[in-house]
Amino acid sequence: MRHMKRLTFIAMLLLAILFVNTSFAEFIVKTIYFQPAGAPALADVQEKISKLSIDSQQLYASEMDRHGFGEKT
Repeated sequence: MRHMKRLTFIAMLLLAILFVNTSFAEFIVKTIYFQPAGAPALADVQEKISKLSIDSQQLYASEMDRHGFGEKT
């Protein structure tokens, strides 16, 4: 019984440490594009990728709002 309490305490402590570490983490998403031979200029591609990213964020925000969670992206 004492052994079980110790294991439970250690598990709870590890979960608390994990939670604290992830709550201060910063998550960054970067788009990676591999340019094939004969592809259009990179500036044009970057503009298209940027527009797709913004469109995706707007869609996500509107769907979150539509489902009652507020506009979150």
